[in-house]
Amino acid sequence: MRRAGLVLLAGVLGSCAPALFPSVPDREDSPVAVVQRLGWGTPEAFAAARPRLEPLWPALDWENNGCSTPQGLGLGYRDDFDSACVVHDFAYHNLRVLEPTAGNRRASDEAFRVNLRAICARKALAARPACYSAAEAYYRAVRLRGHTRFAPGT
Repeated sequence: MRRAGLVLLAGVLGSCAPALFPSVPDREDSPVAVVQRLGWGTPEAFAAARPRLEPLWPALDWENNGCSTPQGLGLGYRDDFDSACVVHDFAYHNLRVLEPTAGNRRASDEAFRVNLRAICARKALAARPACYSAAEAYYRAVRLRGHTRFAPGT
């Protein structure tokens, strides 16, 4: 019986592996595919993959400016949201050159929103409402003005 339980557990974990451990881009992927996979993924996946991928993809823009907040917004979440901003910057900096479409911009912004909300979800229950409000403000700011950093008309 114990062996059957281990086989069942291995099968369950094996079926979850793609969700828990998404494939990491490699040299055979196109630059757009690499940027989309990393730039639309989680900050944790980006941080884990970056040391291996940056040397393989030196032509990609790996720089970031962290979280830039709209003038006077002062929400106080810049440090909290930094990892989500780094991933979003990677997507914007590269997709605006490689494939500057409205769809890529929207997908980058939606991934940013998901990452911001995930950061808020890890906070204490009492701190979440204010965090979610700030996350929505950051998201709306990139939707409203992101075209100036991505590509006009997107």
